[in-house]
Amino acid sequence: WAHHRDSVTVKNVEFVKNCNQWEPQVLFKAALHGGAVFAEKGCFTFVILDPLQLEAFYAGKFDPAHATNGSINAAAYKIHFTHASPQAEVVGQDKIQSYHNYYLGKDSQRWATHVPVFHEVAYKNLYQGIDLLLTQEDFHLKYEFTVAPGASPDQITLDYEGVQSLSVVKGDLVITTAV
Repeated sequence: WAHHRDSVTVKNVEFVKNCNQWEPQVLFKAALHGGAVFAEKGCFTFVILDPLQLEAFYAGKFDPAHATNGSINAAAYKIHFTHASPQAEVVGQDKIQSYHNYYLGKDSQRWATHVPVFHEVAYKNLYQGIDLLLTQEDFHLKYEFTVAPGASPDQITLDYEGVQSLSVVKGDLVITTAV
């Protein structure tokens, strides 16, 4: 499945590993145009900012005539991998040479240096004989399942939390949120 809304597009996706700079349930984070995706054990969490408010905010930064109050509405939703293996290994793949440093606040325990960055995140053995890859395709975030010979794709069950509706339009899943 690929997300095609502008808020989940990205020029070059970079999945940053959590080395204690974020909450512990986050394993990897990728910035998206107008939001972010968090790879967690057993789910993805998407945070999406209102695109019109975000555009107005950026316009106001460069032109005082377009100044806003700085408030931007957001929505979050999760895609849970129902009945997935709790032993699934979540790893970064296709490592990028650059790295990130985080010096957050005065608590040096929350600081992280030389944090690795990847082009992909793989969920190994998410289901018996089934892996999942989170990557980029044509500027869109994409996740795809690889089913090994003999494994049953019927194991794959996704539960969407925090969405207003789900529909299929011309073979594409359309996720509707509050923004």
